Amino acid sequence: MQQIDFSDIYYMAGQQVLVKRDSPIASIQDTNGKRVCAAKGSTSEQNVRKFAPQAELVLLDSYTECLTALQQGRADAISTDDVILKGLQKQDPNTKIVGEPFTKEPYGIGIKKGRPEFVKFINDLLAQMKRDGRWAAIYKQYLGEPVPAPPPATIEYN
Repeated sequence: MQQIDFSDIYYMAGQQVLVKRDSPIASIQDTNGKRVCAAKGSTSEQNVRKFAPQAELVLLDSYTECLTALQQGRADAISTDDVILKGLQKQDPNTKIVGEPFTKEPYGIGIKKGRPEFVKFINDLLAQMKRDGRWAAIYKQYLGEPVPAPPPATIEYN
């Protein structure tokens, strides 16, 4: 936020857990004592440390590498934003996403600082897409159903 401006929120992600289809892991709490893969230096890494402090972190450069680690048995789970996990699950149908989201991760478009007219243009376009149904159509096309209500433009954090 100090280096770039952001548009309004277009997607509200939540961190979850991806495991092999036959895994007994059902939530982030079940990963305590297990090997959980996350990207090095990511907020996902920080969140696993917070929500499953006894998990053994397997830190790799990418989530594609984490999927390989899961497939090879070098990790018991992967944890990151749900939208990333959905993409990994599509690559490997022998996996499943488990547990409820345990974080809120607002997605917005990053814009070079000092471009308020461009930020307004993007925000106006996002608002129009949410109103006219294009946001829901894109959500359904890429993320499936059920299609939630679009996220509010801004979020209040406690």
